[in-house]
Formats: sequence, structure tokens, C-alpha cells
Amino acid sequence: PGSGKTALVKKLIRKYRRLGGAAMVFDRHGEYISEFEDAVVLDPENVRVNIIGYEENPETHAKVLSEVFAMAWPDEFGPLVSHVFRRMYLKYVRKASRPNLVEFITFLESSLNSEDLILLRSGKARDKLFSLLGRLSELTEGAIGRMFSSFDERETRVEELLSKMVVFDLTGLDTDRDANIFTWLMLKQIYDYRRKKHSRSLPHVIVCEEAHNVAPARFEGQGTIVEKMLKEMRKFGESIWLVDQRPLAVSRDVLGLCGTIVCLRLQYSSDVEKVAETMHLNKEQALMLQKLKQGEAIALLPRLSTAIPINV
Repeated sequence: PGSGKTALVKKLIRKYRRLGGAAMVFDRHGEYISEFEDAVVLDPENVRVNIIGYEENPETHAKVLSEVFAMAWPDEFGPLVSHVFRRMYLKYVRKASRPNLVEFITFLESSLNSEDLILLRSGKARDKLFSLLGRLSELTEGAIGRMFSSFDERETRVEELLSKMVVFDLTGLDTDRDANIFTWLMLKQIYDYRRKKHSRSLPHVIVCEEAHNVAPARFEGQGTIVEKMLKEMRKFGESIWLVDQRPLAVSRDVLGLCGTIVCLRLQYSSDVEKVAETMHLNKEQALMLQKLKQGEAIALLPRLSTAIPINV
């Protein structure tokens, strides 16, 4: 805290905007809302996303959705619940004219006493379906419910979001988990769009503050939407910036996929150890990380074999 990381990110965004690039910020603490005059600030009242609808392959869509839900509810959304979700989702979309979350939940409720559960061939299917219903119903309540369960002519179009400076104001969401779910599902929307339509201009920038929430160390070894974005989206015109003050809590898999790492002052030796390993720092450089002054940093860049000290 106080090392200058958010100030640096704001400065980099301004410079990138002057080059003609567009950026999107997932703002959890309201730090970016009034920083950019040309920014479109969106909150739960004016964002509408149909997370159930798909455009190409429903099987792939169901798989990635189940991965997101497994991150949101890791203690409950295990392999069997994921199987139930995918199976019921595919049965639903074959019948639905315009798939959406509210109708999908109604379909699940009507399936409790139908032959669909028999087809799942599991004695635990009913319990798992009740668990699934409860969790998905949470996405129709409160601020996050206004995003995912209300659809009209105002449904948010991804291509419009990517063409301008956008700040998602997440301060009005009820919990960190709601902010995580929204971020993951928006990243999935962008992932799907970019795979079909590459950016021909400067890469579009996505900034995720509090990266330990969206790319937590708990999910190391699992395929996540953040990891997919870092692995694949650079060639499709997306650049991901992850910002955090506790690297120890961020997935090692995700850190390893970052092309550029800028490290300002760290407080804890456990963070220093993880960053030093990720950035291939020698002992002298690692010791510097706890002694850096405000605005001083050590940076690892793609074209350099070793990290260098910089002043930002």
C-alpha cells in the first residue's frame, strides 16, 4: 500500500489512450471512476448480460460456464454438480427460443420430478440439482441480479464496450464474490467475441485490480478464464493487466503467463520470495523489493533476460 501501483496504472492508461488505444477497468474501490474524462462508467444499473445465451457451440459454452461457477462456489460446485449443470443446460437450450438465466432456473425447477433426473443416472442428482438451483438463483437477486436476469433492448453489446474507455464500477455489488463472478463472466464474453473477431488496431487493454480475487492461488493447476485470456488473447488483440499488493495470493500459473512484470515495494518476505522466483531475481535484487521507495520498481520485460530497476 502506498507504493504507487494504482497511480502507475492510471498513468499508463492515460499514455495508452493518447496512442489511440481503448481500455476497460474492473474497478472494485471506485479509484478510477472520475479519473478519465472520456470514460463510460457502468454499474449494475446499466449493464445487462445474458450469461446463458450462446452464439456458436453450446457444449463449449456450458463447459466454460461450469468452470466459472466452480471458481465462484468451489466447495459446492464439484464434478457432479458441473455434470448436472452441463447436462441440464444442453437439454434446456435445445428447447429454448431465447435462452436466459430466469427461464433456465424455471426449467430446472420443473425438472425436479421429471425423467431428466433419471437420465443423469445418479442417486445424488436431486440433491445436486437443488444445490445448483440455489446457487444460480443467487445470480438473479440484488445488484448482480439486475445485470444477469433483466433483458430488454438495453442488453450490453461487447463490441461497443471494446471500442471506448470503460470503467466498470463494482462498488455497488454486495460481495467480493459477486464482483468476481461479474468479472469472470465479462471476460468470457470478451473471450468468445475476440475468438470470432480479432482486433486489427492497437490491443484492447483490460485492467483487473485486486487480482488475487479473480486469479487466486487456490486455483493453481486448474484451467480458468483468466488463464485462458492470458494464454490466447494476446494474438487476438487483448492485453490483460493484473494489479495486486499481495502476489502470494495470486495464482502462480497466471503470474507465469505475464509478459511484463513491474514490482513496486513489497512488505512481506513471503511475497518477495514468490515474486523473486517468478521474475528470476538474484538475492541482491530480491532484497531490494522491501526497500524500494515510492515510485521505484523492478521490471521484467519480454526483451530483457534479467530484471532492471526503474523509476516510475
